[in-house]
This record gives sequence, structure tokens and C-alpha cells, in this order.
Amino acid sequence: MTINDSGTPMQVLVFRTADRLKHAQDRLVGAVPVFADMSGQACAQSLLGYRDSIVVENNFGHTDAYDQNGLLTSTPNLPGLERIDIRPDGKGLRVVWVNDEVRSVTGPKLSTKTGLIYVSERQDDLNSVDAYYWTAVDFRTGKVVWRKLAGAGVAWDNYWSLPALGRTGTFYVAEYGGLAAVREGK
Repeated sequence: MTINDSGTPMQVLVFRTADRLKHAQDRLVGAVPVFADMSGQACAQSLLGYRDSIVVENNFGHTDAYDQNGLLTSTPNLPGLERIDIRPDGKGLRVVWVNDEVRSVTGPKLSTKTGLIYVSERQDDLNSVDAYYWTAVDFRTGKVVWRKLAGAGVAWDNYWSLPALGRTGTFYVAEYGGLAAVREGK
């Protein structure tokens, strides 16, 4: 079982869930601070787990609410994705990579077929416009593989709804403006 503690800095904690532990085995596999070199503050809506790996995204600072005039507004969140692996001997955790550029506004989704982590992210452009992108990050390296502009303006925000991956590789995201989709190579 994996959780985050919402501390400053936030830690990811991994626990053994077996009913019976081996002699002298601790229930806590390990704890590791995340996003500590960025701001010390972090928040994670959802952790992505695959085999012995955990990917955590930082969404600290993103708010989405109606302002005094009833208009939908949003604020940018801090960037960050990190991959943490359980050590092969099962005794502790290690940070595999840190991506300090992606500003995810969705929980991450992994395609084991493509090896890509998909997110919807907000990047403010030079004209101070909220620009929303569909972004794919390499699970092995943490590097951005591609980024596709979805649209501009708060209607493209989704306030943390979880995306979905279809069997054909389509990435679906529910947004304030409706349901949007993107496909590889399209």
C-alpha cells in the first residue's frame, strides 16, 4: 500500500500489507520525501503504481473556483512528477527521476503498451493565457516525449478529474468545456 503524508516536504510511504510479516520484518517498506528541492510544499491527488514503481504528481497551489462575479477562474500549480521505486531487496525506496517542468492538472495515467505517462497540464504562455496541453512523459526517463495544445482558457481545465485511456490508445479527459480526446499520431 502506498500513501502520501501531506507533510512539508511531502513524503511517499510504502507499507507491506501481508497479514503476517516475516520475523523482524517492519510493515513500513520505506518513506521518501518528494518535490523537496522545488518548494518544500506539495500535494498529490493520486499516486500511480506499476510493479515496484510509484509516480507522484505535484498539484500544490492549483485552485479552481468561481470568483465574486460568478466567473470560473483558476490558479497555476507547482510543477513536478517523480518516480520512486521499491529497492530490489524490498528494503527501502529510491528516487529514479524527477521532472520539474510538467504542471499536471489531472492524475497521471500510464499506458504499459506505449510506456508513456499521460497527463493534462497547464502552462501559462507569454501572453498570460492559461494554455492547456495533453502531455506524454516517458515512464523510464521522466522526459517529456510530446506535448499537444488542447486549448486556451479555463474551459480546458478539469479540476483534477482523472483521465482515461481507451483500448485504442485514445486519451480522454473530462473538462469544463466537455469531454476531449487525443490519439497518438493524430
